[in-house]
Amino acid sequence: ETARPIKQKTTDHRPQTEAKKSENDFSLQSPVSGLRSSEGASAFGIENAEAYRANRESFVSVLNEKEKTKQFLADMDMQIERLASQHLNKDLRDFLKRLETFEKNQIPFDAWLAYIKGETQKRLSVDLSSPAHQIEWPMLVRVFKTQELSAKLDRQAFSKERDEFLKAIRRFLPSKTTDHRPQTTAKTDFLSTMDHGLSTYTQVEALLKSETQSQQLPDPETSLLFEDMVKQLPPDFNYDRFPNVRYFIGTLLLQSELKADRLMEEVQKLSGVIALKLTRNKDEKKLVNYSRITGCSKSFSR
Repeated sequence: ETARPIKQKTTDHRPQTEAKKSENDFSLQSPVSGLRSSEGASAFGIENAEAYRANRESFVSVLNEKEKTKQFLADMDMQIERLASQHLNKDLRDFLKRLETFEKNQIPFDAWLAYIKGETQKRLSVDLSSPAHQIEWPMLVRVFKTQELSAKLDRQAFSKERDEFLKAIRRFLPSKTTDHRPQTTAKTDFLSTMDHGLSTYTQVEALLKSETQSQQLPDPETSLLFEDMVKQLPPDFNYDRFPNVRYFIGTLLLQSELKADRLMEEVQKLSGVIALKLTRNKDEKKLVNYSRITGCSKSFSR
């Protein structure tokens, strides 16, 4: 709304000399220059009419441009879909359609990972659960290796096996600690043990007895902890006696090394590699590139 002048009328019952003196004192102390009362002065509301009108017009202009951009991208997307239906082979068309569904958050992330793993094996002859491919796809390999180890883990057998494992390593790993917290706290809260100078044994015990698979463990501290444990154990220590402990530790190590932003980058890169692999000619490659460009543009314009 347009700001309107506010008529101010005050009545001062003080003697005229006292009122004048207060006015002069106030004008000297005020941090704002020219803030002295005078006859006929006008006060305004919070907003200036011209500035308000200019801001409104600017805001409307931005909204209009955003709508134009959305419409332009929608029209381009429609043209690409029309061309794709005529010129793309079925396998490529189906993959891009499914990729678009994922990018619209209509497919759960786990389901997309399972699908793209199968497509990678089928189209690129690459097994993403094999450590041989961790140089090119480090995060994806860790995700699928974690899933593999978790599937092998027998939860019922793990508890008994864990206690036997801790008993077996205790005589090789000193459990003396300089931490002065209650012992129950040190045993149940692994993440808090990382900064309190606890022994390797105490930290391993806390980790194996906690529910840390649902937490992001510190990297590289988690791997360094188990490296230190292995160094202190005899070279001929029989780890094969504790398969479920090995699976559990393996999942924790892999999870601690996972980085969400890098994982998403790899998923996007791999999707592009598969799409290009499915192309059969230059025209299809051009359409795939256009499709990826408009997809990125639409995400920026949301």
